[in-house]
Amino acid sequence: MTEKYLYNPVKKNTDLIQVWKAFPYTYKYGMSTLGYLTLFKELDTNSDVNVERIFINSKSTGIKPEDVEFISFSFLFENDFQQIFKILDKYKIPLKSADRKGRPLIFAGGPVITCNPEPFSDFFDFMIIGDGENSLNEIIDRYKTIRNYEKKELLEQLASIRGVYVPSLYRSTYNDDFSMKDFYSISPKIPPYINKRTAKVTECLYSSIITSDAFYADTLFIELGRGCPYKCKFCSASYLNRPFRCPSFESVKKAVDTNIDLVKTIAFIGAMVSMNPDFDKICDYLINLRKQKSFKVEFSSLKADKYNQKAVDVLLACNQYEVNIAIESGSQKIRDLIQKELTEEQLKNTISLYNKSGIKNLNFYSMIALPNETEEDITEFINLAKELKNQNKNIEISYTISSFIPKPGTPYERNSIESLDVLEKKVSFVKTAFEKEKINAKFSNPHQDIINTIISKSDRRLASFIEYVYKNNIKNKDWHKAYENFRMINNVKLPDLQWYAERTIPDNELLPWSF
Repeated sequence: MTEKYLYNPVKKNTDLIQVWKAFPYTYKYGMSTLGYLTLFKELDTNSDVNVERIFINSKSTGIKPEDVEFISFSFLFENDFQQIFKILDKYKIPLKSADRKGRPLIFAGGPVITCNPEPFSDFFDFMIIGDGENSLNEIIDRYKTIRNYEKKELLEQLASIRGVYVPSLYRSTYNDDFSMKDFYSISPKIPPYINKRTAKVTECLYSSIITSDAFYADTLFIELGRGCPYKCKFCSASYLNRPFRCPSFESVKKAVDTNIDLVKTIAFIGAMVSMNPDFDKICDYLINLRKQKSFKVEFSSLKADKYNQKAVDVLLACNQYEVNIAIESGSQKIRDLIQKELTEEQLKNTISLYNKSGIKNLNFYSMIALPNETEEDITEFINLAKELKNQNKNIEISYTISSFIPKPGTPYERNSIESLDVLEKKVSFVKTAFEKEKINAKFSNPHQDIINTIISKSDRRLASFIEYVYKNNIKNKDWHKAYENFRMINNVKLPDLQWYAERTIPDNELLPWSF
């Protein structure tokens, strides 16, 4: 395989710190993940580090497992623990931190960890809460001065770094009704609360390595914004990534100019790329550049309430005809309740303009089972989908529909998810209606949505069961039965899985992730 590095190597010192930067999926997907590649670059441009990329399908390693001092995992989705454990097993590394006496130190970061690290507290020696790009070098610099410390002393030192959470240095206690009673550090030297890391985003992040063997082959990913200026109540991308930050136009232009001859596609990503204050300026620049160079452009998602002619001009100039739009719900009542600033009239006008502009494919991101949703709201969604299809004959409209999952850190963090029976009925109802109208749609798996909620809203008591799930190869549909067996075998008093996922948490109850 051929790789093109988009940064210059640095001269390395002697006695390098040996690091594996691990990704819990295949090489193909890891090489299409901007966050993973950014953090690898941070380590690779540190003159004191020898870093190697590790994937679920890595066949050999340059650094011997016994020489590795750190293994850093990118944790993107709740179910990633399965692949993370497989990697640790592959190299005969104990899963639990307490069973690892020396090196390597295992740590993780990413959206799942920043949301709620507690279900995984037994497995990682430490975790990074918030943005990772500033944390890594500070961790390495601190480690250099304490490299010969015993593990416990070393972790105590790392725990003083902003955004670094060492679970073994904290304790949780619980009431008889299973609710959390207290959370505290075991030493006065350890901060009682973890302050999330928030990186400045003035220079744009872009892919550090390009390869035709990636899922998105020969693609330059550029981050146009981190977070979102809107406050949709369900959205962790908005609430956990505050404040909304954007790179400068000059840094975006430089990233494109420097690398345009090495790639076939430029993909601009972010929760709301068109909210970058220089978005129109960036589009004008790309249109002019397209007259000289051959490349494609993709945008992760555009606003549903406003047609963006500049974005369309760029796409059409690059022979791209697809747009992604998040509408969240087809019901005006639900959109108002979740604070999605989008009216049906705005949506229809936007779609009509895309239809007339020459865009051929529209993909809508939407959800079902949002709080206060009724059968009438779902019927309204179906009717809207039929109307949009009938009014826009020249455009192919498809839907990606997931179940609402209450996420920690959002205004809906205390809400419940619907039961599996209700979710399956709602999915079946919409799917049947869409198939009748020949409307294309992909649906998330309700079993997986329930499990993701259990993990998102649980505490460190779930960690041993997560290990049990992995070691016994428990399928999604068998989680509840396996949990009953787990409680019986271990004779432990634990709340039901429904207690985690399907109840509304009282306002006065301490949350596992409150720290």
